This record gives sequence, C-alpha cells and structure tokens, in this order.
Amino acid sequence: MTHTAEIPTKCSYSETLVSTSFQEHCKENADLQSWDTELKEHAEEIFKTVKSEGALSIDSWKPIINYWWCSNKKIVEEILAFKKDITEGEGSSRKKKKNEERVNFLADEYIKNSSNMLDFLSEIENFLLLARNSHSYTAKVIQQYFEIPNGMSGAEFYGKIVDNFKKLRGSDNIFDHSAKNLLKKAESLKSQHEEMLRNWQAEISKLSKKEKRAKLWKNVVNMIFVGAVVGLVIAQIVTAVIAAPAVAEAISSAIVPIAMAGHWTVSLFEESERAFKNLQELNEERCKETRIAIKELGDIKFSINGVINQINSVMYNPGSEMDREQLDFTMKEIKSKLGAFLNKVEDLEKDVEKTIKYIRKARDDVHIMNTQVTQVKKGAFCFESLARSDI
Repeated sequence: MTHTAEIPTKCSYSETLVSTSFQEHCKENADLQSWDTELKEHAEEIFKTVKSEGALSIDSWKPIINYWWCSNKKIVEEILAFKKDITEGEGSSRKKKKNEERVNFLADEYIKNSSNMLDFLSEIENFLLLARNSHSYTAKVIQQYFEIPNGMSGAEFYGKIVDNFKKLRGSDNIFDHSAKNLLKKAESLKSQHEEMLRNWQAEISKLSKKEKRAKLWKNVVNMIFVGAVVGLVIAQIVTAVIAAPAVAEAISSAIVPIAMAGHWTVSLFEESERAFKNLQELNEERCKETRIAIKELGDIKFSINGVINQINSVMYNPGSEMDREQLDFTMKEIKSKLGAFLNKVEDLEKDVEKTIKYIRKARDDVHIMNTQVTQVKKGAFCFESLARSDI
C-alpha cells in the first residue's frame, strides 16, 4: 500500500486521539473500549512499579514484558479477524482488491515491527543469562566464606574471599556492555514505534477523509494506533531508565495515566513528552553513570563492595579488628538476596520465553495468511486472463 499522506508531527498523535471521529468510534465500539481499559491497566502497573523501585527492577520488567505479550496478541487477533471477515464477506472486485492490499499492509507492518521486538527480547534473554551466571559465581563465593578450609590462616582466607569478589566486580564491564546493547535495542524499538505511528496516522487520515463506512478497517486502524501510542511511551521509559537509572522516579511521577476512557492516552502521551523534555539535560549528565538494566544486581553489587571494603580496612590496618559478627550478617544478607533474585530471574525468563515463542508463531501465522491472500490474487488474475482469452 502506497502512502502519500503528509508525515505527521508528534503533537498530531494527541490531536488524532481527541478527534471527534476517534472519540465517536471509541464510544460505539465495545472492543475498542475494552482494549483502551486494558492498555490503561498495563500502563498504570508499569509506572507504579518503576516509581516504587526507582529503577528497572525485575518486578518492573515483568509488567513491561506482559504488556508486549498482550499487545502483540491483540494486534495479531485483529489482523487475522480482519482477514477472515474480508474473505467471508461480499463486495465488488474493487473493494476486495482494496481489502487485500490492506491485509498485505497489515502483514508487512507486523513482520517488520515484530522483528525489532524479537531482537529486544533476545537481548533481555542474554542479559538474564549473564545475571544467572553472576548469581552462580557469587553464591559459590558466599558458600566458601562459610566453609573455612583447615590449615588456612585468617588473613589468607579473607584475602581469598576479597580476591574472588574483586573478580566478580570485574564483570561489571561485561554487564555494562550488555546494558549498552540492551539500550541500543530499546532505542531501535522506540524508533520502530515512532515509524509505526506515522504509518497508522496516515491510515487514520485517509479514513477520516474518504472511508467513514469502512468499519472493519477503521476498527483495526484505531486498535493498533492507540496501542502504538502507549507502546511508544513505554519504550521511551525503558530507554531513558536504562541510560540513566536515576531519572526513573522523576519520569514515572510525571506520567500519571488517569482520565476518562479514550482521553487518558492523550494525557499519557503529552505528559511523557513534557517529562522527557524537562529531563533531557539531567539524562545527558547522568548517562555517565554505569548503566544497569536490573536494579537487584546493583543492590547485590553494593553489598559486595561493602564486604570488600570491610575486609580491606582490617587487612591493611594492623590496629583494626575484624568484626566477624557484622561480616557474617552482611554475607547472610547477600545470600538471602541471591535466593530471591534467582527466583525472580527464573520467573522473568519464563515470561520472556513465552513472549518470544508467541511472537515467532504469530509471525508464521501472519506470513501464511499473507501468502494465502497473494495466491488468491494470482488465481483471480489467471482466471480473468483465461476468461478474456475465451472471448
């Protein structure tokens, strides 16, 4: 499908959402209202967890992954339903041809956009694998601490513990590199949402001008458009918080998605634009921080640094005494955090794996659907050619 419509600006997304045409369709269509409510619930849960954690913790990653799973599921359902409706429906050859073009457009858009999503989810998988490996090594060092070998002096033992923890701390560069890769994928995902919004904005513009009676197509367009607006804001938050964790609370506090059905998305989008604009300078300044994609890793690293400093302060100051009780407490605290952390990592890994599997299957289904439409078009062309040759 060729797009000749003027490329919209970001502010026009809000104009579209508050337009009479969109609002009327929202009131008339129970499915769109339900989707609007579902999107609002997802957004509020994401902002709530990011704000409470002050960073992207595993607890805040879960609703983000869940949103993308639900969003992909809804989009694919709408695409397949539209294809079924136009296949079973009646109409002129001109109308059928136009609907076939629309199916091709839907399929091409989904295949292209879901590719970026798969790249991003795969990078999260890689990061979680690093986190799991780091967990295993840390747990081993903790276990060694509580099992002092016979014949080893205190100084030698504590020195070994410090050396092992320093090796773990040296893996920060690996995590930082992985977080940078994750940031690149998040930025690509954000750009993809912006492009998707431009494309669907063009379709909405055509609807309002020419095709007010195309209800099935109008429903698909509005469903995908409002989901893409919310998806863009979520992608913006992920990008900003990975780049500069300190801005998490400020961003999530500035974005409060509460308003009447159909209008809350406008408030969400406009507030997010304001929040990111105000935090741009702060973000640039704090990008110098070590990037971290999972808050729990930062908490564990902080405790490990405390152990290293505590042992070093005794080993390099002859007059100091080792507070074994305090050290035991800190090590047990790290051990406790590790247990909870592993459970959360495993849970999130399942969510990511489920979403990746669904998107891959959905891509296959959409591709098959598009192939069937293309074959029907070719068959119709051959039939028309034969009919003309018989005349």
